[in-house]
Amino acid sequence: MAKPWQIFEKQLIDANSYYRRKGYGCIDKVPNDMKTIRVGGQMISVPSGKTGCDFLGVYRGHAVAIEAKSTDNKTSFEINVHNKPRIAPHQIEFLKDFEKSGGKSFICVKFSKVNKCYLLPIDKYSQIEQDALKAERKSIPIASFSGHLVNERGYILDYLQEVE
Repeated sequence: MAKPWQIFEKQLIDANSYYRRKGYGCIDKVPNDMKTIRVGGQMISVPSGKTGCDFLGVYRGHAVAIEAKSTDNKTSFEINVHNKPRIAPHQIEFLKDFEKSGGKSFICVKFSKVNKCYLLPIDKYSQIEQDALKAERKSIPIASFSGHLVNERGYILDYLQEVE
């Protein structure tokens, strides 16, 4: 059975295919750097490098970079998971640098248990995260994402409809 993050990633890939078919844009999944190692008698793939984001492309004439995250939590988005930032500092830096270069950068967050998805510009996400950290919170309440809800168009998660 597919994990919630895999289902979410598939939804984004399907939306990107829809955007391409309609001529709205061309957005692709950024391949993760992986290497294969032997553990015991089995071969497994493990990350070997860092990527700046999950998806890159062009939508309606705008260069876009998207980092996608999902959570099973119904009420908040965890800032850290297993004592590591949920969104790594190098990813935030890449997305901000992408914006400085003229592109548009976003964090796309899916709350799987309540089936809600939000798309936030990187600066908005960074501000929300900093506010939560200043308040000594370990997570960002779902209410902080209000105003950035993504609509579903049939079976398509139309996550870039607000990009103009």
